[in-house]
Amino acid sequence: MSIFSGKYKYSLDEKGRINFLKILKRFGIDKENKEEVFYLMKDYVKITGSDKQYPIFYLYTETEWSEFSKLLENEFDDDELSAFTTQYCDETTMDNMQRVSFPKEFLKYIKASKNLFIQGLGNKLQVWSQENFDEYSKSLTKAVTSKDYHGLYSKLRKK
Repeated sequence: MSIFSGKYKYSLDEKGRINFLKILKRFGIDKENKEEVFYLMKDYVKITGSDKQYPIFYLYTETEWSEFSKLLENEFDDDELSAFTTQYCDETTMDNMQRVSFPKEFLKYIKASKNLFIQGLGNKLQVWSQENFDEYSKSLTKAVTSKDYHGLYSKLRKK
């Protein structure tokens, strides 16, 4: 399993594509593999203690999506699964220039004009509009200053 932790800023081209070269190594994908499929799922991020929601979508590798799909199949009956995948999910592939196109519906959902912010989040990537991420980041800085992240890391190191 790959762990994604980087942060990337991208500008969409006129066809809604981004050049994916910066992220390829993190996915462990050979540049010659032109048929890599990526799975997309709409979601949102909420700041703790606030009602404000920011639309995002996740990008999964085929391996990670397969694992996630097993969980979905255990939680939903066929009708619910069909509704979920129809409303919230899609897929995309990488072209021979290592670009990924995002469906217009997904770009509209996150309110992306041209600029995207992509953040590694464990086994998946979060895709944001740059504008929403900037607003979220400012709010987040105010909301989480009291959390002891260094203490969490110290606990992990002691194990």
